Amino acid sequence: MERAGISGIPALTGQVPGMVGVDLSGSIRLGLPNFTEPLKGGEETVFGVWGGMGKKMANAWQSASREDYLRAVEFASPAFVENILKAVRMATQGATTPTGKVLFDEKGKPIRENFEEAIVQGMGFRPERIAAQAKTHQEYTNIQGNFSERRGDLYAKAKLAMGKPEELRGVITAIQKYNLDAAKYNGAVPLINSAALRRAMTAKPEKKFMLYENIFGQTEANP
Repeated sequence: MERAGISGIPALTGQVPGMVGVDLSGSIRLGLPNFTEPLKGGEETVFGVWGGMGKKMANAWQSASREDYLRAVEFASPAFVENILKAVRMATQGATTPTGKVLFDEKGKPIRENFEEAIVQGMGFRPERIAAQAKTHQEYTNIQGNFSERRGDLYAKAKLAMGKPEELRGVITAIQKYNLDAAKYNGAVPLINSAALRRAMTAKPEKKFMLYENIFGQTEANP
């Protein structure tokens, strides 16, 4: 029931030997458009088909700008051609992010579609196994972003609390709470240790900026 509710009834066929399940969650999902950021998920519901086409063209342009011409053609193609090109890419090169970063499974191997899954992909359906792995990767990305933001916030508070013992104790308590939350992911999320905290609280000049300033700052001062 859970499998059918999340990915659609056709996902159940993945439990039958010799059959490939498909994920229909993207096709049947319900939700309100995001009016504040329409190009991050609500472009079709806000602007109709033209919004979706605009996003496809933007992705194609970005791929072409980094010389990923095959992916650019895939983005710019009509849906029925895009599905076929995507199936070929997923079966040969493997799954990648829109920016071309290769995605790996839990064993460190590139995620690729097998022959049956490629056929399903070419027909316009997303294989349920691939959808599940993509969902897991997105969850991981979201978790990393959340904890990275929390670390940055705690480092900033620690700097401001220097010389203020009472406030610093509050920051230390918040760091302990952060570490308890991060420890649940068994090393997938970095902890805040004393060395990292000291580095964050120590004001040091930016070495790369100093190199830049030595080269270009002198050039501007002495044209």
